[in-house]
Amino acid sequence: LHDYVFYMKTNICALTVLFNTPQEEVVRLHRQWANLDVDLLTIDNTGSGLGFASGINAILQDALSKYEIFFISNPDIDISSLTKKKFLEATAHFDIWGYTMIQEDVVYYGGEIDRLRMSGGLSSQKPTKRFIACDFISGSLMGVNKNVFETIGTLDTSFGMYYEDVEFCLRARKNGFTIGLDSESSYLHFEESKTNIKKARYLARNRMKFLWQHGTIQQKVYEVIRLPKTLLEDGKHLI
Repeated sequence: LHDYVFYMKTNICALTVLFNTPQEEVVRLHRQWANLDVDLLTIDNTGSGLGFASGINAILQDALSKYEIFFISNPDIDISSLTKKKFLEATAHFDIWGYTMIQEDVVYYGGEIDRLRMSGGLSSQKPTKRFIACDFISGSLMGVNKNVFETIGTLDTSFGMYYEDVEFCLRARKNGFTIGLDSESSYLHFEESKTNIKKARYLARNRMKFLWQHGTIQQKVYEVIRLPKTLLEDGKHLI
């Protein structure tokens, strides 16, 4: 399971979980992170049955003692537009940070949690300034300072995939950490997971799990009252 290598060129590393990832893509990712003086640590979950969170946490077991700044990331991203000069400037503003994400020609600026239903969604509203606070950062590319992990722990593996990033950020915010976006730096997310036939099921179930885990009494009551509509919308995915 632990097939990553520690290069220790810098005190910054990127963590990526591979799943049926072509070797040429792995080489590309290593090259792009190396251009930023960042060590890329990968783990291959193909055939393991483990989710994204489990893979990231497996790497963190050893990496936490060796690095200070971490980037949780997906393999289906292109970070060639990030620059050494600017990509770490967000660390002066936030404990957890991200960048503008371009996905299927749509531009997203961080994530928002719906205050009524506790659903996590990406915002397409362009900010008026470079550094902005947001509710969560997409796990496709999320920067995290070491002290966040040391304080709140790692990703919740019970989510497997989807909402583990939303839950991690909310847990961090509850512990006083700041979360935000550098809107002037961007990356591409190819979102290969969109072809996953189980994606809708994971999203529906994990949203409910997130709500019951972190929601207020009022939010839970609202969801119970709304249950007939929820079953109509997502029922086949919740069964």
